[in-house]
Amino acid sequence: MKKKSSIILVLCLLVSLIAGCGSASNSKSVDGTDAAVQKTETEEVKEEKAGAEKVVTAGVISPWMSMCQFMWPTKDVQQAFTTPMYDQCITISGTGELEPRLFSSWSINDDNTVVTVKIHPEANWHDGTPVTAEDVIWTASVVTNPDWSGERNFYSLAGVDPTTSICLESFDKVGIKAIDDKTVEFTLSSPMNLELFMKSYYRTYIMPSHLLKDIPFEELESAEFWRNPVGNGPFKFDSYIDGERFEYVANEDYYLGAPDFDRLIVKVVSSSAMLSALKSGDVDILLYSNVLSSNDFEMAKEDPNLEVVVCEGFAHDHLLINNKKFTQEQRVALNYIIDKNMIAKGAFGEYAKPALAMFNKEQGHPFYSPAIEDMAYEYDLEKGVQMLKDAGFDFNKTYTIHVQSDQQARVTACTVLQQQFQQAGIKLEVIQADMATISAALNGNECDFALMGSAGTPFDPNNEHFYYWIDGWNQMTDPKYDEAYKNIKTSLTFEEQYQLSEQIQKWQMEESPMIYLYYKMQTFVYNKRISNVDTSPFGLKNWKYEQWKVE
Repeated sequence: MKKKSSIILVLCLLVSLIAGCGSASNSKSVDGTDAAVQKTETEEVKEEKAGAEKVVTAGVISPWMSMCQFMWPTKDVQQAFTTPMYDQCITISGTGELEPRLFSSWSINDDNTVVTVKIHPEANWHDGTPVTAEDVIWTASVVTNPDWSGERNFYSLAGVDPTTSICLESFDKVGIKAIDDKTVEFTLSSPMNLELFMKSYYRTYIMPSHLLKDIPFEELESAEFWRNPVGNGPFKFDSYIDGERFEYVANEDYYLGAPDFDRLIVKVVSSSAMLSALKSGDVDILLYSNVLSSNDFEMAKEDPNLEVVVCEGFAHDHLLINNKKFTQEQRVALNYIIDKNMIAKGAFGEYAKPALAMFNKEQGHPFYSPAIEDMAYEYDLEKGVQMLKDAGFDFNKTYTIHVQSDQQARVTACTVLQQQFQQAGIKLEVIQADMATISAALNGNECDFALMGSAGTPFDPNNEHFYYWIDGWNQMTDPKYDEAYKNIKTSLTFEEQYQLSEQIQKWQMEESPMIYLYYKMQTFVYNKRISNVDTSPFGLKNWKYEQWKVE
């Protein structure tokens, strides 16, 4: 699926919306100007109030980029701010099974062309209005609109371009309709495996049509709705302090059961200060893994008040290469000058392992192909340098690598990579920036390299995390790759999916559009006052707040 510009566009779009995301009485604009009314509650009063409540403070390392998260937030930090308010359509367990959520059940017809989905009968918006099929349809109409600049979904529906999710003609010809208030029927563009189709709705959010449908499309970005958003999840939006925190109150009428605590605070804390915040109790839980450095993680393990969990995960980091600037021969040669083991240990200590391809063999991913093991590139500095010379590589130029400044482990990885490039006679400048800046540089074809990552998805060969980098930010297209990716979306059996996935993995090894550096262990840290936290590889990414128990 092509995402050359959707990510940066949604960020630009939604940053503008956040200026009004506070309630009418508790808000501040993103640019620092006064919004409706500043908070009037003193900190002392607030602390006294909080003392009577059961409060959980969750830590994130980056401030929000948006609140208007149509369909699929692209970054964990975005999901951390969104998921308390907006329920996911489905979730995926740590063992890869589909789990119902807003979508309570699904089925497909005999020829695999029509999917029927039931919406949970008790799911309501926070204003008491039922979540209906019309909400799903209205959301689809927005994200398939050619002028929509945000994230997209519904790639497999009839009447929708399978690579862009844009209506081919008009929305009334898109294969989606309401059977009744709680039933949606999806007509597919071609036969498709039901599990693959449903997994495309993992962490998908639906918006309330009854509050938004009458707003002209071109005015959605500035709608008053975003000043006090209404969701359908376990928590209701309460207030925010720009650049610092979001606060939510428990939804006592949540259809999956009210949370065990009264208030959730999602607080921005730098990665360097996160351990201190955890040890002091200022932060109760990290909402995503691999935040702490290996040294900090070891210190967290020594704290008797902290629960520390390590498990094999799906996440990996990779060196993103601008394929318009480097030939296939040069990209292959770069593999030989990179010591992945040294980078993994330098960045994460024992909590990362050198990566071969997109799927982690040790995690037991069913689409991992042993065939690529014979194609692996072993570290050989002399060989790599000679191959670069033979391929006409310019050793006189200074190249750049972009990395998120708030991802300290990745910054360390870039430093090690810089040293390895230097040993090969290549000058590499490390540019630390926020994600919005990096996205703009990538979309503008300004990057030479970038160190990026993917959280991964278990047991799904058709996941955008694994593929969109190549024909998007990597500035590369290839008919062989495009055909295999197209076919995997419509494959009906595991055998077909495996064969196509193997083709893609081999192609990636041959072309080296990116270089997989290391797989990251999942490392979770939270205060022992919280229990019943799912720490399976995908547990925290589902953020099932209603299951947490809090002392």
